Amino acid sequence: MSEDKISIIIPIYKVEDYISKCIKSVIAQSYHKLEIILVDDGSPDRCGDICDDYAERDSRIRVIHRQNGGLSAARNSGLEVATGEYVLFVDSDDYIHPDMVERMHDVALNKQADVVVCDYVKVNEDEEIEIPEESRQVIDITEDNRLNYMLGETKIIFTVVWNKLYKRKLFQNIRFPEGKVHEDEFVTYKLLHSAGKVCYLKEAFYYYVQRTSSIMGEGINLKTLQRLDAFQERMLFYQKKNMQDYYYQMLNHYRYFLNDFIKNGYGKRKELKPYKEYYRKQIRKYVWKLNACLKTKIGFILFALSPGLYNRLMPEK
Repeated sequence: MSEDKISIIIPIYKVEDYISKCIKSVIAQSYHKLEIILVDDGSPDRCGDICDDYAERDSRIRVIHRQNGGLSAARNSGLEVATGEYVLFVDSDDYIHPDMVERMHDVALNKQADVVVCDYVKVNEDEEIEIPEESRQVIDITEDNRLNYMLGETKIIFTVVWNKLYKRKLFQNIRFPEGKVHEDEFVTYKLLHSAGKVCYLKEAFYYYVQRTSSIMGEGINLKTLQRLDAFQERMLFYQKKNMQDYYYQMLNHYRYFLNDFIKNGYGKRKELKPYKEYYRKQIRKYVWKLNACLKTKIGFILFALSPGLYNRLMPEK
């Protein structure tokens, strides 16, 4: 069995109560040829010292201490020094199953995949774990069915960056956008598009700790508007690639997410105005070119003209 080096990048900031469990879960991997990169993003608590203590105990660990620049900057710092054939990201308040790296690497080798995706388990802060039924099914994500996985019921699984094993070469010209939240939305689709082969391992190896203070736990607020910026970039990307079905689905997602803000009382906020105008511009230019039925096109137009009327006449499920 090939012994490829695998780089695991862990960005760290203000997670003093969580970081030891995360690092221990990585050290305990059944696959041993690891390069563990701990990026202390200027954390004001004891995280930096904790990282240094673990580095003294395990020669596979490398610690980067940097000024605070955010999650994207920390991940980018890790990518700059990574030397593994593959890269895997773990968030510092989460932890992973001891066989995660070995199983995902086996799939990558056996299937000659550039990206391997696994399921994850949501873990509450009180440590109550909801473990789904175990499955060792491996699904080949082809170009024909990739859209369904990226934008369908599994869209979160295929959007987050941390449940995937990547060939490091995919990051040659791709980095995380610094200063943004929902940074995964700006990056993961590019990696999946660049990958020659993607496999989905339907087994939950990643334990995502749900914290109310995390970005994913915050719900709708003005900061999360940056997700619409990511959607705009993604639509432009698909237009340039002449991937019209992908563009249409992203425009659909853009409308749904924009409508969430409107229904939650943000409709008249000035911050929402440029996003509504962007949507209207897309409708004026492309709505009749969309591969969709007349009713769907009317829905797109009605939302552009009057979101309130749209929600009364065509309420979303």
